[in-house]
Amino acid sequence: MDPDATLNELEGAGWADPIVDSPMVKRIRALGQVPLREFMAEDYRLIISQQRALRTLVPLALELLESDPFADGDFYVGDLLVAVAKVRQEFWAANPSLRARVKLVLAAAIARVDELDETDRSMLEPGIRAKYDEF
Repeated sequence: MDPDATLNELEGAGWADPIVDSPMVKRIRALGQVPLREFMAEDYRLIISQQRALRTLVPLALELLESDPFADGDFYVGDLLVAVAKVRQEFWAANPSLRARVKLVLAAAIARVDELDETDRSMLEPGIRAKYDEF
């Protein structure tokens, strides 16, 4: 995948629909013009949590998560992993190799959860354990 490509180029018109005049949708639409090489964990988290551009962004988010399962956006440590793990089941059924990668990242995060402080651990651990069981 070309790191200089944008979601608008890769996903085509309408990838971020519906058009709603909200700050979140405006931010998602603006990210459609940003080269993928400039994406941060929060950018992935935001768009993936809205179930948009999954075939493009999930593999890229997984690369980041495989090197750091606790990569975080703007909410809490590991929020990107939680967003990826909450992707709809139809996507995982159609992409079993990505599903297997997510399960490995979830396992790695569970194995390392004791490295987190108590607050971060309490925010993240229940969710990733439940998601691991679903995968």
